[in-house]
Parts: sequence; C-alpha cells; structure tokens
Amino acid sequence: MDYFIAFIIIIVVVFLWDWFEKPKQADKKHYSEEEIALAEFLEKRQEINELFLAAKSELRKFERK
Repeated sequence: MDYFIAFIIIIVVVFLWDWFEKPKQADKKHYSEEEIALAEFLEKRQEINELFLAAKSELRKFERK
C-alpha cells in the first residue's frame, strides 16, 4: 500500500511539474530578424563601452602616479 501511495504522489508531482512548465513555453515571443540584430548590436555596444570605461580608469590610475 505504501508503494501505491508513493507512486500516486510521484504521478501527481510529474503532472503538476509538466503543467507549470507549459505556460512558460507559450509566453515566449517570436522576434523578428531586425529585433535580434538590434539586440546583438546593443550588446556589442555595451561591451565596447565597458571596455572603454575600464581602459579609461586604468589610464587615470597611471596618470595619478
């Protein structure tokens, strides 16, 4: 009897897990190629800005010495 109860609990947990996972997949948006390209451009621009600020900070440290 204990195995049967454990089996039922496992089935319920798997069912609930699957039920909660499906809405997340449905919420995903399909982005156009332009939106993807813009996002990639902005990510690269942000990386370049971060590198520039780090280099500028290092130059200021060097100038203080």
